[in-house]
This record gives sequence, C-alpha cells and structure tokens, in this order.
Amino acid sequence: MPSFLEKYKPKRISEVIGNRKQMEDALNFIKNFKKGKALFLYGPPGCGKSLSIELIAKELSYEVIELSPSDFRDYNTIKQKIFEAGKQLSLFGKGRIILIDDVEVKDKGMEKAILELIKNSSYPVVLTANNPFEKSLATIRKFSEMIKFDKIHLNNLKAFLERIAKKEGKKYEEKAIAQLARMANGDVRAALIDFETLEEITEESIKKLSTREVEQTIFDTLKIIFKTRNINNALFAINQSEKTPEEIFWWIEENLIKEYKKPEDLAKGYEYLAKADFFQRMIIKRQSWQLQKYFLDFMAFVSIAKTEPYSGFTMYSSPIIYQEKKIPKDLKSLCLKIGSLTHCSSKKATQYIPIFKYLIEKNKSAKSLFTKEEIDAIKAFKGRV
Repeated sequence: MPSFLEKYKPKRISEVIGNRKQMEDALNFIKNFKKGKALFLYGPPGCGKSLSIELIAKELSYEVIELSPSDFRDYNTIKQKIFEAGKQLSLFGKGRIILIDDVEVKDKGMEKAILELIKNSSYPVVLTANNPFEKSLATIRKFSEMIKFDKIHLNNLKAFLERIAKKEGKKYEEKAIAQLARMANGDVRAALIDFETLEEITEESIKKLSTREVEQTIFDTLKIIFKTRNINNALFAINQSEKTPEEIFWWIEENLIKEYKKPEDLAKGYEYLAKADFFQRMIIKRQSWQLQKYFLDFMAFVSIAKTEPYSGFTMYSSPIIYQEKKIPKDLKSLCLKIGSLTHCSSKKATQYIPIFKYLIEKNKSAKSLFTKEEIDAIKAFKGRV
C-alpha cells in the first residue's frame, strides 16, 4: 500500500497546489534550453522544487539523471560521473534532464566540475537548494537562471488536506486541519507525513504533535524509504524517526531483502548501505561528526536504489542483531560487502564467509574483490556468528 506521499503526489503540473507559475517557467527553460546555462530552483523544503522537474520530465517524456553532491569526493570522480551523464546518448533518443538536488559546493574541484558540466552538457542541468546565496555557490549562480519557489500558502495546504480527509474517510475538525497546515509551515511533505500518522484529525490529536518534532514509528520510516523514490522524503523520514540513525541503519539492512525483489535493486541498496557504514566507522574512528551528513545521505539513497517502487504490504521485522548475538564490529563492513555480492542481508552473509575463505585461496578474481584487511578477517573467521 503506497504512502500518502506517493498516493497524493501530483501527476501533472495542473494538479500542484502552489508554485504553478514557477513550474511553467521551469518548463519553458527546459523546452527552450540553450547550452551554457543551468536552471537553479530554490526555496524552502517541501515546496515542490524536485517535484517540478519530475512532472516536467513526464510531460516532455524526458529521462531524469539524478546526481547527488554526496556521491562526489574529488574532481576526477565528479568529472567521470557527471560527464558520463551529460554526454551519453539517451536510450531511444529521449531528451534528458540532469538534476543535482540540494547542491552544495565543498571545494574548488566540485565547483569546477559542476561549472564544466553546465558549460558543456548537451542536456539541461537543473540545480536545487534551500539557500542558493551561500558564498560557495556565487560563481554557479552567474551561470544559472534563478527561479524562487515560495512556501505553500496556508489556505491552499488546508484545502488540500481537507480533500484528502474526505477521500480517506478520516474524521476531522476544521480547526485541527488548519492547525496541522500551520504546523507544516508550507511544507507539503511534512503535512502529509503528519496527516498519515493520525487516525483522526482533531484538536486533541494535534496537541500530541510538536512543531516539526513528530516522532514516527520505525515502520513509518521504513515505509517512506522503501515505498518512495525520493531522497528528500527519505531524509525527512530518517530525521523524524523515533529511532537513532544508527538504529535505522540496521532496520533498513534487515528488511531490504524483504522489500526489494530485483537482484540489481538489492545490489544497489546494499552498496549504499556499505558506503553509509564506511562513513559511520570514520565518524567513530576520527570523531569527525561533520561526516554524519554522508552517513544519513547514503541511507536515504536506498530509496532510489530501486528502479520503481514495489507495491503491496511488507511485514517488517526488527534487526536480528537485537534478537541474537551481534555481528562483531570488525565483520560488519565485510558482511555488508558479501551481502551486496550475494544479494542477502549481512547476517545471512556470515554463513557465506567460509565459502569466500575457500574462494580467495583458489581464485584470484575472488581475492581481488576484497581489501587486505577484509581478506585477513575472512581468513581469521571461525564458525558462525
């Protein structure tokens, strides 16, 4: 069963509840694209920046190539990723839009690569940000057409929530709907998540919600990550969850195999989790809490690991590490990698370590899959966890 975020997402520009003029301006830019200039959409969270590109692409039958700054570590990596996207011919001759969501420039290498992409891409490049006026984005702004998205007006959001309440058969009070819309502060995504968590929309139920500090159950969090394909929605769910990011990591790891059915979706999901785990270990090792953003980002990227959302109900279960003996710290990353290679959970992957122990001794190709530290851990492994 799809979440309200998916169920009530507009299917065309005419269905949006705000910033329609801005979306039409963005559509005109993309239809009349001229090489050398990007489109820069900015405004508060949940106002429809990323959604507008999705709807425009649908209307024009374009493909959207999503790039995240968190993928990029140095100039050469950035250049390879974004120029592959910018230069490749689209399948079946479709047009393309290259989207860099929540753009932020960490260093000159990243800035240089993005500017070269803007100047050389055969396809329109679209950037989004909450605040585009940071000093690090100054040069990029000079090569961009800026479109400001406003937060959704209170009355529009209130009317939208009332329509959904009637459609879903939810009991509601007008004052409570207005209060819920006010709490969302123009963020449609936040309003829908709150709305779905409440059995009925009454003043009494609204009192239990504190402004943007609503705690979702872990099942709500997983539903948004697994059932949608939107990084911002996934990040929002992670930040609003009752669980810590570290706990959410293990809940995702445990239930990924239950939700994603295609091997390629599973492989991509485990790849993102392995990267998240890498940054978590760096945070602990170096006490570098500025890396927390990347830990959260790569967990959120699990939402776009699938080619399309899976329908149907999934029974989520708590991580085995809470039920049985924990996987030793030195094996966590190794088990995630083996899980990615074999399309299974890291707990299940421990059963395959003896097999890989044999393979790395007999097969050079198998050995090349692992670092020296991982090979040592495989060789030292005894029995099952």
